[in-house]
Amino acid sequence: MNAQPVLIIATLTLLPCCMVGPKYKKPCPQLPNAYAEEKLPREIADLAQWWTFFDDPYLDELIKKALANNYNLRIAREKIEEARAYYRIKNADLYPEVNVVGNVNRTGLSKNYNKYLYLSPKTTNYFQIGFDASWELDFWGKLRRARAAAYADFQAQIEAMHEVYLILLSDVAKAYVDSRSFQKKIDLLNEQITVDTDILSLRDDRYSSGVDSQIPDVNQLAALDESKKQALSSQIELQQTINRLALLLGLNPEEFNLAPAKHDVPMTHRAPAVGLPSDLVQRRPDIRRAERLLAAATENFGYANTAWFPSFSLLGGSIFEANKGSNWFSGNSISWTIGPALNWPLITFGRIKYDVQEKRSAQRQAILSYAQSVVNALTDVEDWLVAYFKLKDQVAVLTEKLSAATTQRDLYASQFEGGLANKMDLLQAEKNRISIELELTNTQQALSSALISLYKALGGGWE
Repeated sequence: MNAQPVLIIATLTLLPCCMVGPKYKKPCPQLPNAYAEEKLPREIADLAQWWTFFDDPYLDELIKKALANNYNLRIAREKIEEARAYYRIKNADLYPEVNVVGNVNRTGLSKNYNKYLYLSPKTTNYFQIGFDASWELDFWGKLRRARAAAYADFQAQIEAMHEVYLILLSDVAKAYVDSRSFQKKIDLLNEQITVDTDILSLRDDRYSSGVDSQIPDVNQLAALDESKKQALSSQIELQQTINRLALLLGLNPEEFNLAPAKHDVPMTHRAPAVGLPSDLVQRRPDIRRAERLLAAATENFGYANTAWFPSFSLLGGSIFEANKGSNWFSGNSISWTIGPALNWPLITFGRIKYDVQEKRSAQRQAILSYAQSVVNALTDVEDWLVAYFKLKDQVAVLTEKLSAATTQRDLYASQFEGGLANKMDLLQAEKNRISIELELTNTQQALSSALISLYKALGGGWE
């Protein structure tokens, strides 16, 4: 009789196991051999710390603080811990579960319920302690599918954290570029206000002298007001950008002030190496995350298919039971049970079929999402490559234009000192130079932001 439980366990555990449902295969997307813009080297550079290309120690310090304190990144890391714990739960489901049970109570019987109470004690005691165990045998891969899906979700959460990481790097760098750019624009606008004020004063003198009509005076007053308006708008944008930078660093706005530095647009003349389009599959965390979610959806589809088949479990337990404490742990108080259990859904009114259809649809959606993530990655890189090259050309043109305007201003200054030019020509030349430098500053800001976005599109920033 004692050999029967052993025989049951040995027979069930030695039965062949199989995996029901599709076997997951990692997709191999068809990618172009090169980008449309072939002006950059194909070899992939080390972009793990691309922000150091700007050669700005303060930017390096801001990035370091953001990686340590940013709330979104810390939340993403905690989500990894949550996903890891869930995977461990699903892994534990593959093994037996043993529970300790215990009960001690004293019961008083109702006289109105049992008319033969005089034949039995009015109160009874019950003492129980023992254990029960259960083990679901994973014949069809149900539990293994659930574990694999949980593990794929765990890996997807890691990639989601990587994505938050890259976004944070990009946002901090862009906010820093914007803040320095706004500082420079405010300086230029203040210079422009000074020039406009001088021009207005000079025209007032010319109008008072009867040399000019009042119309130029009114136009110049409007130009001065516009310069003041732009300066105020830039001051608002600067403060809002600094506040955004504080948020990225995990600080209250009152706790952060931008360190003093030269008011200039952070630039780098180092050309990025973009590599091949096929590199994106390995470098972009959104593509890797979509692939892991596809793996999880495939495993969940297989899990749903196992519901068509019976599930087998081994159940057992042993308990000490007695009505007296003195007899609780005696040999005659032991009771035990062991044996297999079967559960096979028979009538579900289509629940299993529709659950399989739902999981199959979710898998198809994951396939489409993966394909879309690849297309999005290619589009991102192409878009920012175009922006980078066109803005770079614009910066070159405006730099030459600014050089010419500066030379013209210097020439008028020399002529004015020699009495060969009037002050109005000098002021107009200075105003023209400032206007071109403002345009150049805006374009440099856009170029640096485009380059940062290109690094992000390439998946740069993660080792």
